[in-house]
Amino acid sequence: MTERYKMVTLEDNEDITSESYDRACDIGATLRRIYSALPRGEPEGLAINDTVTPPEQWRDCSNNPGYTEESQERIFSSSYDFVNRLRWNAAFTGYSLANVLNGNQNGGWTDQIARDFTNQELEDVPDWSVLAYPRLIEGLPDDLICRPPARFGEVGWLVDGGIVNRDTIAYQERLYLMHQFGIIDLLRGLDLNGPVRIIEIGGGYGGLAYFLGQIFKNIHYVICDLPVSLYFSATYLSEVIGPEDVVIYDGNNPEVLESDKGPRYVCLPNHFIDHLAGQSFDLAINTMSFIEMPGDVVDHYAKGLKSLLLPEGMLFEQNYFFLRSDAPPTYCEPRTIIEKYFRYKLGIDRRSYWGIPNLWVNHLPVELMAASKIPFHKS
Repeated sequence: MTERYKMVTLEDNEDITSESYDRACDIGATLRRIYSALPRGEPEGLAINDTVTPPEQWRDCSNNPGYTEESQERIFSSSYDFVNRLRWNAAFTGYSLANVLNGNQNGGWTDQIARDFTNQELEDVPDWSVLAYPRLIEGLPDDLICRPPARFGEVGWLVDGGIVNRDTIAYQERLYLMHQFGIIDLLRGLDLNGPVRIIEIGGGYGGLAYFLGQIFKNIHYVICDLPVSLYFSATYLSEVIGPEDVVIYDGNNPEVLESDKGPRYVCLPNHFIDHLAGQSFDLAINTMSFIEMPGDVVDHYAKGLKSLLLPEGMLFEQNYFFLRSDAPPTYCEPRTIIEKYFRYKLGIDRRSYWGIPNLWVNHLPVELMAASKIPFHKS
């Protein structure tokens, strides 16, 4: 194995301050209060709208719950050490950063992506991600290149100034695809005249929100997610962006939802999605989580996004290539649901690493077609 890739380890990460930890504790307390206030339905479920589900309903491919009430409470009450290694303790893409340091002992579905490379190529590198990264950044403007900060336990290999691991590739591919679709160039024009308005359903640890915020300085970004997942994105963004630019919507601060008055980032508990009525967005995003939701939840989101998006607004969606035959009963095929609310699905023929990318629109923006770097196929 070549030694040309310098590894970034936990020791290379900057520790959070006591002030940062206190802020994380406040975030946990706020989200616990929001979750505890939810009315209970029958039997023991939560009841407000179709997006409200107990944390146990989000399940992995083995039908194990991603969270339980007990594990959720432990996260809301996280220790300093847990928060200081927040990235290390979150595996939203199905990949654990521990694999960087243990020789991929944990494994996972992302191992299959190595098939895109020859055995000779793989013999010369520590991981397939360092091969994918140069492919994905070739020809991109510098502000579209993902370079995550060495915080919260971010580990990997230095390539072209970026800490590269498989999570980095997941987000780099999404920026690459948005660039290919013409989305980035189209939004750059909006950035000059007012905030770029984006809503992401399921924001993970806040990675895509962070990288898009590096591109668009004038941005209003709403992350809609489970309260327990928002703990990660709110804590992460508050540290790497700044606490003054991140706020949690708790149902009593409607001004933060307004793009001309609110902060750059709003963390919105998923049961408050209907509180966005009257707001408008240029772009909606979902990556790799619609397929892990019940069909009625995806239907509620898709219908809501149609009403929230401006006439020429877009939904960028990237999910698994297909629904596995052994998938948990809480999974669905999202594209059959989304197509009920959007007239056109724009796809590309390029093979992707992390699921099939689609751009859903109800009007075909001339500016988007002009900005696109690749031919669309429309359905």
